[in-house]
Amino acid sequence: MRKKIYASRREKIIDFFLGCALSFALSALSAAPMVLGIFMKSSLSMANSSVVSIVISSVTFLATMAVVIYLCLRRLYMGIGLLFGLVGIPLILLGTCFLIFSGASIFGPLFKR
Repeated sequence: MRKKIYASRREKIIDFFLGCALSFALSALSAAPMVLGIFMKSSLSMANSSVVSIVISSVTFLATMAVVIYLCLRRLYMGIGLLFGLVGIPLILLGTCFLIFSGASIFGPLFKR
């Protein structure tokens, strides 16, 4: 397995943003079993649909982790972008919501002029 050798900073930036975009695609892929589970509950019995949903969720989770590990080993900046998209962006959004709802920012409910 060979690592990609980046020739310029531009390639690193492109790979980083591709990794961020790929994180949203992998998140959608991980959410697909829940959507399938909703449709299966109407056609299968409750026990069968929950088992099938768990199996599909496990397979998609393992496939997602395999893609993440592969990209981190082969293309470093795409892996960093992927991890940033899966971890960094949700934490930034959570912190922003916390600041807004706690009144610590200028947009909070306790802000007075």
